Amino acid sequence: MEDWNDLKLVLAVHRAGSLTQAAQILAIDHSTAFRRLRALETRLDVRLFERLPGGVYQTTPAGAPGPLAAFRRAHPGIVVELVIENRVLSLSRREADIALRPVRPKEGELWGRKLADMAWALYAAPDYLETQGKLRHAEDIGGHAIIGWEAGTAGIGAAGWLAEHVPPSAFVYRSNSLVNQSIAAKAGVGITLLPCYLGDSETGLARALATPITEIAGELWIVTHVDLKQTARVRAFFDLVGEALIRERDLFEGRRL
Repeated sequence: MEDWNDLKLVLAVHRAGSLTQAAQILAIDHSTAFRRLRALETRLDVRLFERLPGGVYQTTPAGAPGPLAAFRRAHPGIVVELVIENRVLSLSRREADIALRPVRPKEGELWGRKLADMAWALYAAPDYLETQGKLRHAEDIGGHAIIGWEAGTAGIGAAGWLAEHVPPSAFVYRSNSLVNQSIAAKAGVGITLLPCYLGDSETGLARALATPITEIAGELWIVTHVDLKQTARVRAFFDLVGEALIRERDLFEGRRL
């Protein structure tokens, strides 16, 4: 996020459950809050809140900044800039101070800590599964409507697994955003492959196959450059946010059902 005002807006909407009330808390008008939130979601290419009837704003997994909020309260002098991208930012070129990575860092100038294993599973809306049936085996997926990544996506294990197991004709929706894929699945579009921390935390999704897909199990690492390892702000982030994520290990590893 570009500045603290963006995070304050997200936190206010999250706490109030309403954009109107969040605008009142921040002493800004509703149109300004709406414009800023929409611009932020466009810039991050994720939906932070689902708009429900009655003006209710329900937080998506991408919009729930619990550990970040705790970090801000503990260290108000540190500005948090959150960048959510599919591309890997270069810590060596200082494109970021800290990164969450799905693999162990191999570069000698990087230092990191493993937080958890990362499980992936197949999900769909309960109504979809009630009418189309759950999967008994992963190999049954080709007979369903599938939500996937853009054709030709490389370097993402989930995209590769789907390309290998699903005929092109079965794909009915494609997006390079996991959050958008989960929203499409909740709407009943079809089955999608999501990390368990995202799929299991969504009330509008259920597992289409009870067990995770073991072939694409990964890891979650928090990583920084060795030159920044001992700086106060990096140590503080590792300690507070890193420990908070470790406490969610069951969710990341697909055991919280």
